Amino acid sequence: MLTLTLPKSIKLGEKEYSIRSDYRVGIRLMQMFEDLELTDSEKLFIAMRVIFKDAVISGIYLQEALEKTVWFLNGGDLNQTSSAGSRSQRRLYSWNQDLRFIISAVDKTVGFSVRGKAFFHWWDFLSAFSEVGESSFSTIVSQRLLKQKGKQTESDIEWWADNADIAELRVQRSREEQDAVDRFNKLLKEGNG
Repeated sequence: MLTLTLPKSIKLGEKEYSIRSDYRVGIRLMQMFEDLELTDSEKLFIAMRVIFKDAVISGIYLQEALEKTVWFLNGGDLNQTSSAGSRSQRRLYSWNQDLRFIISAVDKTVGFSVRGKAFFHWWDFLSAFSEVGESSFSTIVSQRLLKQKGKQTESDIEWWADNADIAELRVQRSREEQDAVDRFNKLLKEGNG
C-alpha cells in the first residue's frame, strides 16, 4: 500500500506512540541488523525499543509492535525484502562498509546534504535511496553483482583491481566463526614454522 504521509507516531491498539523517525536512527538500525553476534529476535526487539522511544510495550501489543517496527523500517511495506539481506544471493552492499557512498548517492538524488538537515524522515531517505542513479555507490554495487555472477569484462576486472579496498565486501563473521578462523590460521603458522 502506498503511504502518502510520513509517520512520526504509530498506533498500537487504541494508543498512539511517538516514534523515532529520523533517517539516522534507521541507518543505525540497519547497521545493527548486520551484527552477527545478535539473533534475529534480539535485533527485532532492539529495533522495536529504539523506534518506539521510551514506550513500555508488552503483552497483547508486543507482536503488533514488532510487526509495525518491520513495517516502519521497510518504508510502509511488511512484505519488502532487501537485496542487501537476501539469503538467496550474496550481499551487494553493507550499511556499515558502504555508508559514505550511500549517503553521497542519496545527497545527489535529493539535491542537498541530508546530514545538514536537523531532521530527514527515514521514509524520505529510503525513497531517495531507491532512486539512486549514476553514482559511486551504484558503480560499486554493479561491479559486485558482475563479479558475483562471473560476468566481469577485462575492464571490470581492472576496475576491481584498482578499487579492491572499496569493492570487496569485508567478510562478516560471528565471534565463534572468527575464533575458528584464528585457530586455523594459528595452526597454519605453527605448521610452517
